[in-house]
Amino acid sequence: VLGSTISVSWSGPNNPHDYITVVPAGAVDDGEEDHQETRQGSTLELNVPERSGDGEIRYVAGKDHRILGHRSLDITLPVTTLSVAAQAPAGSTIAVKWIGPDHPGDRITIVPKDAKDGVVGNSTPTAKGSPLTVQAPIVPGEAEVRYLTGRTGRVLARSEITLVPVAVKLDAPAQAPANSVVNVDWEGPADRGDYLTIVPANAPESAGGKYDLQNGSPAEITTPREAGPAQILYVSGNGGRALAARPITVTPVN
Repeated sequence: VLGSTISVSWSGPNNPHDYITVVPAGAVDDGEEDHQETRQGSTLELNVPERSGDGEIRYVAGKDHRILGHRSLDITLPVTTLSVAAQAPAGSTIAVKWIGPDHPGDRITIVPKDAKDGVVGNSTPTAKGSPLTVQAPIVPGEAEVRYLTGRTGRVLARSEITLVPVAVKLDAPAQAPANSVVNVDWEGPADRGDYLTIVPANAPESAGGKYDLQNGSPAEITTPREAGPAQILYVSGNGGRALAARPITVTPVN
């Protein structure tokens, strides 16, 4: 099976740096595939390439890389399936049921549907078992859940999922004095790492303090020290993206 480990017994000259390797049939020996020197013993454990089709096990001379012996190997695709909900809130934690080879390093990831193969978003190792959970991207839209191999990130299975916008509401006074505390009523997913902040208008989310959501609603938040237009932001812990904004005017202290 693609990506698996096989035992290879061999006999040969066992000259210095001779080695056994497994490669796609007809491949030029470029050293990229797994190999073990024969000095390691007469039975070696080798990783099968993560490419299906005709393959070869080779005994290769260490001195000049001549192939001294070879044996054909049929490299097959493992049965791999994914089962997820048809849609979920963007940024939420999604349960994924899967069947697959579960080789070392294999993982499940969720990425935008148009992301190229090899792109890895938030992911969870298959070693966590089935079902497992993966945090979805915070940006709404069409996405894919993908099963990736551990060594090369090859996609063995994919399942489409629609990420819908997250409903977030903010309610607070229209104005408040500088460096004062305001109560902000909020509704939102309260996912891990989400927070509220107040920053001057057009300032980045990181310009203000972080107020976690563990104490529920309303949240007590301190306004900036400088007077002027500002905004209250609900910021996702998944990538630091602002999911909602409410304007507030910070007035001078009399």
